[in-house]
Amino acid sequence: MKGLRYNLHLRQRSALVEVGAQTNTLDEAKQSMVALAEVLDRVLQGK
Repeated sequence: MKGLRYNLHLRQRSALVEVGAQTNTLDEAKQSMVALAEVLDRVLQGK
């Protein structure tokens, strides 16, 4: 088994989303998720 595989091979169309780093605050990470959610909504809605 390879390291860093994360089971993404078990399901089609899966994505691993990592947020921030040790230098980011929780608020920064949450704000990033707001932006990601807006983009995903547009893509999934076909807008």
